[in-house]
Amino acid sequence: DNNFIVGSGDFSTLPLIGTIRSANIFYIYTSGKWTVSAGISASKYNLVPGVYNNFGFSGVLNYAVNEKLSFSVFGSYYTNNSFHSAAALPYLSNSRYGASMSMAFDEKIGLTLGAQRYYDPFSGRWITAPIIAPSFKIGKSVLEIDLGGLLRLGLDHLYNNNDRQNHDSRQAAPKTPVLTKRVDMF
Repeated sequence: DNNFIVGSGDFSTLPLIGTIRSANIFYIYTSGKWTVSAGISASKYNLVPGVYNNFGFSGVLNYAVNEKLSFSVFGSYYTNNSFHSAAALPYLSNSRYGASMSMAFDEKIGLTLGAQRYYDPFSGRWITAPIIAPSFKIGKSVLEIDLGGLLRLGLDHLYNNNDRQNHDSRQAAPKTPVLTKRVDMF
């Protein structure tokens, strides 16, 4: 059995957007093939529309079947999921939950598959998205890119675009292009 407590802090300046201060602390417990982590976070956002605080709670439960296959469930809850500005969206923490399966094909290539739901403050609704995240080890670093959000947006555009253009009562005639979604890279 192994126990760890990990803490971190950060101060970020985003030109023309504002500043973000954050502090996190996580407890990690490992026993055999199981790993449990739970954490809390606090952030202070000083953005162009104003100043606000955000507090969060998160957790992950992971079961490693072997060195090449593991399963995880995860979730996080944040007290302030408000929309502040489109420019700040990629930098804000939002509530989410889901499950995934991670596979390692060899020492340098892996793939994580799963599903997640996250709150999108821009649209004001919960969104379900697949997790499709190939990973590549380059030297000592691992590059992982979740393409699930792009796939969700592509399928949504392909299957729902005509219906949205014909039945969206929020838009006044004549219809003009409006940014209604954002791309998440997880």
